[in-house]
Amino acid sequence: FNTAMSALPVRPCVVCQTETNKRCEVCKEAHYCCREHQVQDWKAGHKRVCSAKAKAPFHAPPDPAAWAVGMKKAEMYEWFVDC
Repeated sequence: FNTAMSALPVRPCVVCQTETNKRCEVCKEAHYCCREHQVQDWKAGHKRVCSAKAKAPFHAPPDPAAWAVGMKKAEMYEWFVDC
């Protein structure tokens, strides 16, 4: 359970819909406004969903700049100008 107030996106608590930036540390998808709601959702079924996501293999997103590998700076500049 992430309790640090950081630059995390603000999302509604899955139990009461109160805006919060605290989230499940395992799946990082379920948001909770308090520990009690995290425990309540865990018992209601988040445990199964979260455990499955934790066991899934990690797939890194593709490198957004991979298309430019091997291009010269002048070619990249021309590409951006033509867009």
